[in-house]
Amino acid sequence: MKPKTETEKAALGDKILFSPDAVHPYTDTGHQLYLEAVVRSLTRIEKAGIPGPASVADALVADNWRRQR
Repeated sequence: MKPKTETEKAALGDKILFSPDAVHPYTDTGHQLYLEAVVRSLTRIEKAGIPGPASVADALVADNWRRQR
């Protein structure tokens, strides 16, 4: 839970509260951590390869929904 009093905030020190349930990040702290991770990774992602056509293997069964619209 997020600290409500100045004493509770001080007790955290330099710790960052990420999430109340260990999954869904707080908008003011957890989202920032995700943003920083994406920004750090962009250079490596850009160097990973050139986008192009993707090949899709043949379907395992003939009556699949691959071409259905």
